[in-house]
Amino acid sequence: MKTVLTIAGNTVREAVRKKHIYVLAIIAIMLIGFSSLIVFFQESPEAFMKELSLFTVSFLGMLVAVFTASPQIRREMEDRSIYTVLAKPVGRFGYVTGKFLGVVVVVACGYLLFTGIFCTFLRIKGVGITDVYLHALMLNFLQLCLVAAVAMFLSTIFTVPAAATLTILYYLTQYMAPKLSYPLPYFNINWTVVHNVIPVPFYMLLPLVGMGVAFTFGLLLLSTVMFSQKEL
Repeated sequence: MKTVLTIAGNTVREAVRKKHIYVLAIIAIMLIGFSSLIVFFQESPEAFMKELSLFTVSFLGMLVAVFTASPQIRREMEDRSIYTVLAKPVGRFGYVTGKFLGVVVVVACGYLLFTGIFCTFLRIKGVGITDVYLHALMLNFLQLCLVAAVAMFLSTIFTVPAAATLTILYYLTQYMAPKLSYPLPYFNINWTVVHNVIPVPFYMLLPLVGMGVAFTFGLLLLSTVMFSQKEL
């Protein structure tokens, strides 16, 4: 377990050094400025701001998840640094799990940063943060964890650019052909926020949480299986 946590910590440090989270945070601030300009032309400015904030936070978080997760296994295989890690008392599932936990921490940090920026914007504009909005944020984060697991799995099959591209397409497909991006649409309840749907008790969301955890764990197992078949 200690080795798994060490791998996760190294993953976080590597991602922080790349600074892509900070670049995306700047983009988020720019989008806030852009939304402030066009909000006056909307019939329902409050609904528009909520929809924009949820989509943008999720989309930027997706970019963090993809760009952090997709290189984790493939790059270390290519530069052979993986030999040093696997020489320690850790199996391949422990290695994959450690990498994934590190990615989740990075995604969580970026997601909290983007969420903080947009929630501050909404409060300045006098838009309330409802329970439904918080539910949507939580489920969107679970969706991002699933996306990160998909990116890691695909990186065991394809090159890093191909894995990243396929994962982004998989994420975007939920808005055009939801059946092709199963189960991502189940974690997207942004429409409930925009239309002011009455919030449900938190315990009713637990099946979705369980689904997200199950699919993510399954993808990590598949990643381990594919990784185990690679000749190092």
